[in-house]
Amino acid sequence: MSDALDDVTAKGIFPEISFTAKGDNEYVFANSIETAELQVKDLGTENFKKIKQVTLLGGDRVKWKQEAGFLNIKMPKKKPGHINIYVFRVD
Repeated sequence: MSDALDDVTAKGIFPEISFTAKGDNEYVFANSIETAELQVKDLGTENFKKIKQVTLLGGDRVKWKQEAGFLNIKMPKKKPGHINIYVFRVD
């Protein structure tokens, strides 16, 4: 039982964005984002190729706009009582 008492795992849930790539696609993992829109600075036109589409895995296309400094993605509606983790495929 001491393991449970001494557990140092973070007790809070913090917003986080991470990336991975496979082939020509970039994948954006958005964890616990509370805002209505997500701005991804690394995928703006100044730093990244021109984006053709953004798709929510397991869902549909989402509204998005690539600007000079960032990629702006409109976040799906949050489900109450769930830890919301979204994965976007960027083509």
